[in-house]
Amino acid sequence: MELADYTQQPGTLEVAKHRLSSKSDGPGNSLAVWVRGCPFRCRGCSQADLQQPSEVMAPNEAWDMHAWNIKIQRALNHKDAIDGISLMGGEPMAHARALAPILENIRDRYPDLYILVFSGYTYEQLLSFKDEYVNRVLACIDTLIDGQFIPSKFDPNRIAGSTNQRIIHLTNKLEGQSFERVGFAEYSVASSGMTKSGYGSADILALSQH
Repeated sequence: MELADYTQQPGTLEVAKHRLSSKSDGPGNSLAVWVRGCPFRCRGCSQADLQQPSEVMAPNEAWDMHAWNIKIQRALNHKDAIDGISLMGGEPMAHARALAPILENIRDRYPDLYILVFSGYTYEQLLSFKDEYVNRVLACIDTLIDGQFIPSKFDPNRIAGSTNQRIIHLTNKLEGQSFERVGFAEYSVASSGMTKSGYGSADILALSQH
């Protein structure tokens, strides 16, 4: 397997949507961020609309470090202030060239926040690529949830959607924290459209039939 690369501009991440404070995508409250583009196209994916990579990054989806700082400050001042950042997709590791300098900056500026990344690649695959940017991303991550989503192994009680997906702690920051899902889907509506995270009752019913 080869590493996909959807980075269009190093240092600027293509963010398809986000939620300032989510209870569905990591321990406590997290700034939940979804990137665009995924090489896996998992059946039953909760974010299937984000699987296709874009040819040109839309200006409103281009998050450089300035944009990240604005979002993090807003999330820290939210009524449900965040404990960390959850990166999903899409496939975050397919944006490693953009993500590496951003996460290094976040790690320096906001050392108390955890960084959680969901990836369809396994940890062993990521290491096998021997890619500079992937390794720099891994060095910034506190916890990695790895592996492709498999509908027949769906577990609605886990933040990791299917039981094959492992929760791998790369630091001790989130060791002992709960990775059980709190409630089901969260929805929010903005001018850019509706954002959904987690699985609603209709999703759970459909996946239970696989």
